[in-house]
Amino acid sequence: MIPWFQLISTGASLAEIAKDVYLKQRDRGGKEKEILSTDELVAKIKIMEENELKQAALISGMANQIQKLTRRMAVYFIISLLAMLIAIISIFF
Repeated sequence: MIPWFQLISTGASLAEIAKDVYLKQRDRGGKEKEILSTDELVAKIKIMEENELKQAALISGMANQIQKLTRRMAVYFIISLLAMLIAIISIFF
């Protein structure tokens, strides 16, 4: 399960860090880029692929949680409809 409480409670600090990273990357744009060797590029690509797999696993977990919540909501909706039907029947009989 995704630790939603932890994510929400640290959301502000995550936003601050994201802002700092964005500003640093934007500021680096005007500087001359360094030329990387093939081995360095391969290493960076591997790191990016690993991060992408982690992100995909996180998104998959979130999708599963949303699916479970949606199913529970559908069940609770049916239960509430049955409860209202029983209440209406009990009023008239």
